[in-house]
Amino acid sequence: LPVHPERPREAMEASLRFLEVGDHGVTVPLWAAMYLAPLSSIVEPAFTLWIFGTTGSLKSTAAALALCHYGAFTYSTPPASWTGTANALEKKAFLIKDAPLWIDDYTAQSTLSGMNELKNKVDQLLRDWGNRAGRSRMQADLSLRQTYVPRGLIVSTGEQLPPGQSIQARLFQIEVEPTMVTRAEGSPMSSAQKLDAPLYPHAMGGYLLWLADQLQDFREKLPRRLVEHTEAARQRGTHLRMPGNVAALFLGLDLGLHYARQVGAIDNERQEA
Repeated sequence: LPVHPERPREAMEASLRFLEVGDHGVTVPLWAAMYLAPLSSIVEPAFTLWIFGTTGSLKSTAAALALCHYGAFTYSTPPASWTGTANALEKKAFLIKDAPLWIDDYTAQSTLSGMNELKNKVDQLLRDWGNRAGRSRMQADLSLRQTYVPRGLIVSTGEQLPPGQSIQARLFQIEVEPTMVTRAEGSPMSSAQKLDAPLYPHAMGGYLLWLADQLQDFREKLPRRLVEHTEAARQRGTHLRMPGNVAALFLGLDLGLHYARQVGAIDNERQEA
């Protein structure tokens, strides 16, 4: 991220255009997650944003473009993959604090042992992330090793959902169908990749400085707002975990839009809409 963000209004206008690169069912939660991630030490998102769909649906392309709020990424440069070891993924989730960790390539394995290994890995890690806890382990001398607790927000992409109702309840699921995101020449996605993505880090950098100026106030108010939004979402009668997931993402959306209004990228009417 730039130490001194430039052109805050233009940068936020570019960031907001991300919402139009595909179906809002894909782009809105992704955009909200980018602006929620810096609040992880306050809100502690207890879910994984799980984006899945068939090969060619551009799910990884959309995730990479969203992650450009934190640097330069493409669909072929995810910072982590489900082919990595459980220990490596656990350590990365600890190191990447108050930021999103994108893990790519959750796909069916060709062997039963491969599927079991992947299932066990995902089951352990998603439970840890959903519970905001790390695995306790011991040294050979029976002293405790350091526990690596996840400190950011996990975004996963793959071709399918992991099995198990309790695991799926720890996910905010986004199914991407082939028509939801397009990358044809002149499309919003193509324009965003070429023109807008370099401005995203300036939008995020300005947003972080705005958060920092009010951090103590947010530490006091956001937990209460999260409870209020969770209670409102609970009226929908979904799984017990889902209202909290929705409420956390809503906070990211709401604060991102508040900052956009502060720098003049949108007016009050559009913010409310």
